[in-house]
Amino acid sequence: MKKAYTVSSLTFSYGKENILKDLSFSIEQGMITSIFGPNGCGKTTLLKCMTRLLKVKDNTIQVFGERMENLTIKQFARLVSYVPQSHTISFPYTIQEMVLMGRNPYLSPLSSVKQEDKEKIHNVLKQVGLPNDMKFRYYHELSGGQQQLVLIARALIQETPIMILDEPTSALDFKNQMLVYKVLRKLQQQGKTIIICLHDPNHVLWFTDQVLLLKDGFLLEKGNVREVMVQNNLEQLYGDIVIFRDGIIQPKR
Repeated sequence: MKKAYTVSSLTFSYGKENILKDLSFSIEQGMITSIFGPNGCGKTTLLKCMTRLLKVKDNTIQVFGERMENLTIKQFARLVSYVPQSHTISFPYTIQEMVLMGRNPYLSPLSSVKQEDKEKIHNVLKQVGLPNDMKFRYYHELSGGQQQLVLIARALIQETPIMILDEPTSALDFKNQMLVYKVLRKLQQQGKTIIICLHDPNHVLWFTDQVLLLKDGFLLEKGNVREVMVQNNLEQLYGDIVIFRDGIIQPKR
């Protein structure tokens, strides 16, 4: 199977403190792969390295076999879209304007909004469960959950083969969490590669195919979720506090 990402001996530090420590792994194309581990283990830092928000050493990361540093900004933006945990803006952009930013890799600086783009906006808002008549509301006036859905819509309209999300459902209610995972599974079935940082072990089990387990900046294990999300590995991450029962990870009592 073709590799969407290949990471080789990735080490990253803020100052003198190493956050990521000699990580090497590959992510197969067309899978939903989760990154899972305790707070502070390096999950978000890893995503930022993989999305070029943080600079890494040359030839450390490859995307579809191409060295990431050799790709132009526009080339990379046509391959990888990114949904952060949250996004603060300084200007009163509407939902439509926020979503349209995802079309930047395909537009020239003087391009005007085409009917095709308006139709794409309508389609992606529908996919994430936001009515089209909301598109003229201001992004900064939305709830945290609605803002997150707008960011996911912006990534969808970017139409990239790889989509990376950092805890995209943390601000959503249960219904919208299920909606997002349903959308991601449908995209995966259409061939898109999904890489998603999660903090709920049951969401890893229920909604992803493969998982990278991180602990203290190291890669503890990587593989099929049913083979990796087992009692021994969870105890290495969190201690003796959880137990598998009826296919669900539960707190020990």
